[in-house]
Amino acid sequence: MKLFKTTAYAFAAAVTMCALSACGGDDDDNGGITPPDPIPSPDPVEGVLSAEDAKEYVEDTAIDFIGLFDARDQEAIVNLADFVAENYGDLDFPDLGDSEDYALSPKNFTQALAAAVRTHTFNPLSRASYEYDIKFSDFTGVYEPGRYAWEKTSGSNDIIFRFRGPSGNCELKVSASGNSAVIEDYDDEYDETIRVHIPRNVNITLTEGSTVHANIAVVNELNMSGHSYFVSVNGTVANLGVKAESRGSDSQLSESQALSVNGRTILTSTATINGRNMLNPDVIDNLDEDDYTSLFTNGSASANIMGNIEVRAQVKSVANIVKVGENTYFDNWDEYSQSEALNLCRRACETINSNIVADVYFGGNNSVQASVIFQPELDDYASYWSVEAVPVIKYAADGSTQSFDDALDGFNLGKIERQWEALVNSYRRLFR
Repeated sequence: MKLFKTTAYAFAAAVTMCALSACGGDDDDNGGITPPDPIPSPDPVEGVLSAEDAKEYVEDTAIDFIGLFDARDQEAIVNLADFVAENYGDLDFPDLGDSEDYALSPKNFTQALAAAVRTHTFNPLSRASYEYDIKFSDFTGVYEPGRYAWEKTSGSNDIIFRFRGPSGNCELKVSASGNSAVIEDYDDEYDETIRVHIPRNVNITLTEGSTVHANIAVVNELNMSGHSYFVSVNGTVANLGVKAESRGSDSQLSESQALSVNGRTILTSTATINGRNMLNPDVIDNLDEDDYTSLFTNGSASANIMGNIEVRAQVKSVANIVKVGENTYFDNWDEYSQSEALNLCRRACETINSNIVADVYFGGNNSVQASVIFQPELDDYASYWSVEAVPVIKYAADGSTQSFDDALDGFNLGKIERQWEALVNSYRRLFR
């Protein structure tokens, strides 16, 4: 069954790299992906700013960015997600056990939409949408809430969930069309060969009464025998829009994304992961789970916020970053003392900093204004403590640092380590 997860990985692994500070650089080789149109810089910057001016520039950009999001525009989808979780969150999906393990449920899907609008990124949305690609035909039908599970009430060529929302009747509809790619795999546990048909086109809509909360179109072009894939996503949730394109081969994964608000593009990004045999099932199936990092080499990406801030980064060794992933967060529930946790986290930060070079540029200026580095952060309360590797901005003018929380309150520019964690978790689906 490992090979079936390749579809999920093909989409998710590239998409999880798209966040602004994930990783990456100015590598000219983008794997055939068409980069998004550059965002024009409204305020060109000349020279290297002083640390004080640079901090003000970052903070002003964050304020302008957040100012583009009006919570009232996304209030309805957030309310719907809360309502679905409260009223239908305990319902299982028939024959699949706990629906918490699947995006194929109104609860998980609406929560992903709410997470997307809350964080101003589409990583949660992508995780929800690609699940519908797997074994689509097995799930078709109309489902309505039962006492303990979603019950199939009638047949359909689509996957349709119908339920009552806070403001009217809701329908979550997933349609598939186009020629399917066929994936065949041998399941050792059950001693059987299983075939899965992956539809080329998947369309997802969520409506409540006359309101369309989400409309997402996914195009899959899979060539499993050729170890390659191409996926494009074009979606809207409330007044937010995303366009993403990703491509993969044994040697490279690449991705391009643009995020818009009310039709205005405000964030673009490209990313690349290099490796070997990354989509080769013959190699993957013979790997132990702990050995998958041997397929990774390096990575690169860039991102642009409103033309004001650009991040370009290079990752020297993806494997080294992955290996320290479990040593970036500790708390008093772990087996380590506080001092031991600090030392482990400090060493993890040293590894991250030696393998990721992330430079920050302002307003189209090619002068490095700052860099992103990691430091341990200790939160110590009366009966609870935690240690976490957190990114900080190190300004070029004087080497002073500023936390992302201080510089970018409410804006998740600095979640680099979480993007790496998401990427690795996506890849691990191959080995389940």
